[in-house]
Amino acid sequence: MMNCRESTALLSESQDRALTFKERVSLRLHLFFCSGCTQFKLHLHDIHYYLGKYFSNKS
Repeated sequence: MMNCRESTALLSESQDRALTFKERVSLRLHLFFCSGCTQFKLHLHDIHYYLGKYFSNKS
């Protein structure tokens, strides 16, 4: 099972590229057991969403 450092790295990378099947399965398994990384995923999603809104309003 992956550790939190690997998990957060994959979550960050998933913003820029599609994860492999193996990466997605390992990440889901880790997130099932780790509330800290699950919170990180939610925060990362929020940041991505609000930055998108901010930059779409700048044009």
